Amino acid sequence: MSQWNNQHNYSIKSVYLKLMEGKPNVQWAKAIWNRMSLPKHKFIAWIGIQARLKTKDKLYQFNINPDDRCCLCGAETESHAHLFFNCVYSKELIKKLLIWVDVNYATRSIQQWFRWIRSSYSGSKLRKSIMCTVIAAAIYQIWRNRNTAYWLSKVYNVDYVLKDTKYIVKNRINMCNNAKWSSVDIRWVDAL
Repeated sequence: MSQWNNQHNYSIKSVYLKLMEGKPNVQWAKAIWNRMSLPKHKFIAWIGIQARLKTKDKLYQFNINPDDRCCLCGAETESHAHLFFNCVYSKELIKKLLIWVDVNYATRSIQQWFRWIRSSYSGSKLRKSIMCTVIAAAIYQIWRNRNTAYWLSKVYNVDYVLKDTKYIVKNRINMCNNAKWSSVDIRWVDAL
């Protein structure tokens, strides 16, 4: 055993570097895994950003589902591109959430959202973290409501989902309250 260890002296770092060799660096990782988002929101956002959620277009492709229409709007094929955020339902929810956090930005893909927050959004570090939390919560709520529509044939009103999302995000922000936040950021958070 010791002879093998001498011949193959591997450290955890060297094994990790070998495994990651040739893999692309993802720009959205820090935005998704920020400490302010709830774990279940992070997880669904992580799967969603990789387009690995089982949307109806994928289920239809494997003959698991007889139709591929969006459960929320019923107008188009349900895919990641449609569901996040091209669906009328999703657009309405995101639009209202952005008004709530006082951001004017056009709807994009999940990757573009997180890239925009990390690179172009001019808010403080706290505001960027809150924006990531809001987008992750929106992705989770859209997926949750899509599943409710799929399994229970019930689509919740956008205003109901908006109210629920605001409540969840606001409580999470309050749980993460930090004494190092600037007075400007604290006033902004209190105004939410």
